[in-house]
Amino acid sequence: MPRQTIYTQDSDLDGLTDAQEMALGTNPLSPDSDGDGQADLVEILSGRQATVDEMRQVLQAFMKQSYETYVKALFAVEHHITSESFLNDLYYYYMAEDNIGLLDEQLVQEIERQEEIIKDDLAILFEHLYGLGEANEFIQEVLNGQTSKELVSPQSWNLGSYDHYSLETLDDLILNQLPNDSTDYFDDLVQLAIRQNRLDSKAQFLEAYLADLVPKQAPQPDFSLAL
Repeated sequence: MPRQTIYTQDSDLDGLTDAQEMALGTNPLSPDSDGDGQADLVEILSGRQATVDEMRQVLQAFMKQSYETYVKALFAVEHHITSESFLNDLYYYYMAEDNIGLLDEQLVQEIERQEEIIKDDLAILFEHLYGLGEANEFIQEVLNGQTSKELVSPQSWNLGSYDHYSLETLDDLILNQLPNDSTDYFDDLVQLAIRQNRLDSKAQFLEAYLADLVPKQAPQPDFSLAL
């Protein structure tokens, strides 16, 4: 079974993932965050918005319970980071700097630098898989329990060297976000990566791939020949 992340885990079993509850300001460890007898999901579906005070209390509770988890969750939600190693390293980088805040530009620049590396890596890897014509087979192997790190190695598909953050991001996209009813894993994965800004929109691979998806128009008959 794939390891769950805050995007898939529902700690209090109330129908809202932990990430959704973080974004909404409700407590992912309680199905009734405000204790009014009405479940969080019912209140959300009815259109009720969490108050600033409720959101503050939830965030303070998280900080007291585990400051490390709280900081990582904020990074994950704010910057769409799914690589656990990247979150760990960011947390240690943040804690090692005495004069840096969670929204500090220095930290944002470090995140953006790494995100560019991930974009470049995914574009190159997708291009290799597309060129081989076996991209769906690669994705199926990940779904069956292999990791992208194992698959790209010289002992397996020999697809080159990539940043481990990039490969963890790819595994998360495949295991936790790819549609279960997908009929073309690779196409759905590319579209998912585009929507999440995981691919450079100017990447050579992306331009070529999207051009291939455009149906070729049948040549129009030249009626002047019949005159």
